[in-house]
Amino acid sequence: MMSPRFIKVFRDLTTDRMKSLMLTLAVAIGVFGIGTILGAYAVLTREMAGNYLGTQPASATIKLENGSIDQNLLEGVNNIPGILQTERHATVLSRMKIGDDWYPMLLFVIDDFQNIKTNKIIKVSGAWPPPTGTMLVERTALVVMKSGEGEKVIVKTPHGEQKAVLVSGIVHDPGLAPAWQEQSGYGYITLSTLHWLGEQQGFDELRIRMDDTVNSINAIEEISKAAADWIESQGNLVHEIQIPPPGRHPHQSQMNAVLSLFIAFSFMTLILGAILVTTSISTLMLKQIREIGIMKTIGAGSFQISGLYLLMIFTFSVFAVVPAVFLSYFSSNVLIYRIATLLNLTIFDASIPHWVFAVQALSDILIPLSATAVPVLRGGRITVREAIDNYGVTKNSFGNRRLPTFNLEVQQKKKPLQVVF
Repeated sequence: MMSPRFIKVFRDLTTDRMKSLMLTLAVAIGVFGIGTILGAYAVLTREMAGNYLGTQPASATIKLENGSIDQNLLEGVNNIPGILQTERHATVLSRMKIGDDWYPMLLFVIDDFQNIKTNKIIKVSGAWPPPTGTMLVERTALVVMKSGEGEKVIVKTPHGEQKAVLVSGIVHDPGLAPAWQEQSGYGYITLSTLHWLGEQQGFDELRIRMDDTVNSINAIEEISKAAADWIESQGNLVHEIQIPPPGRHPHQSQMNAVLSLFIAFSFMTLILGAILVTTSISTLMLKQIREIGIMKTIGAGSFQISGLYLLMIFTFSVFAVVPAVFLSYFSSNVLIYRIATLLNLTIFDASIPHWVFAVQALSDILIPLSATAVPVLRGGRITVREAIDNYGVTKNSFGNRRLPTFNLEVQQKKKPLQVVF
């Protein structure tokens, strides 16, 4: 047989079913938002690091002014303490013709496709390496280029004539923003293809990868400057030194900022739901203040009284957390793949860590209970006399006597009639 105290809680919950449903929904919305955003944040942070660091990104890039990097220069820079690997590249800003319009296109010249050391690209399909006169295209650029594998694209370099270049394969470059965001094409070619397009330049970018002991921006900058000074001592002119954030995806800061803001909004939503529950429970205790006095008369303690109402709040939380966790799991996966598309990431493992569900459950229970603890404990400490003598506000609360009336005589002085001509 159910205990009388539990019968009371059950009746309080079912007396106004619509209100109980609305309170449960208010808590569930906040828990749902926390799970959705926090799950996406956990997965994307993990996958972004895996995608980007898996390409072995360069710690720094030294660009030469009208120079060409040969093997002797590579070996000389590689001997500088703190430098693990060096590799030469070139990036040529070109144009591509789509229909009747011309669009910008970046051509990335790779020295050895079979042994890429820094900023590796991932083969999706097609030839590897691309034969002379062909190029590999980043997967997100296919939409912009309105082309596909096996088709040709009209390309023109700064000093060459326009030529039809065959798309011999498709690759994925996690370090680049999607091409449709930049409205630009991404092509990967050999040096022989660059010369075939009419350019005579060689490799003018030196990518440097530091060893594991060099992990701060200041240390990377110091070693990069030392390498640049040595390169200039060999008769070359250094144009620029580029140092990306060490060990982090270039867009990770933006993603963290946006998702952190969404997480804060989700917790605020749960807090607002908890405030709504607090107001409702406080109103219920005020209505049942004489019932509290009767329960105390027959021996109920203050903590027992408060425990009944805290049990109601716990019940709201339990009924809210189950659908919220279930729905947030699916919505989080949708958000993960949407953001991954925006950041040009490949999701290898979309499993949400268990600590996300633990945070949801703890937030669902602790925040509403913490918000209502003070008024509930205060209401449970009311004395029997105060509870029994409380009549609330009735129609006779201000007495039943009429207000006194006063007869005010207003005397008006008659003025003599005046005739004006």
